[in-house]
Amino acid sequence: MTLFAWSEDRFLRYATAFFLVLWIACVGPVRTWATDVGIRSWWIFGVAPSLFAGITFATWQAVATRVSAWTAFAFGIA
Repeated sequence: MTLFAWSEDRFLRYATAFFLVLWIACVGPVRTWATDVGIRSWWIFGVAPSLFAGITFATWQAVATRVSAWTAFAFGIA
């Protein structure tokens, strides 16, 4: 394993963890907060959890299969 591959793998692991936390936060506390404030009907609160779930899945697949982030992104788009 080269140093470049290790650093990219580390970046993908951190990105996966970060987007997983954002996904869980958007599904739980952020939705509750948006409901309390009265802005739950804004489209961003409906789209954000799905967006973060998709990004989490793509980065997790890049880590699990050891492909580049761009390859995982291309397969996700396809």
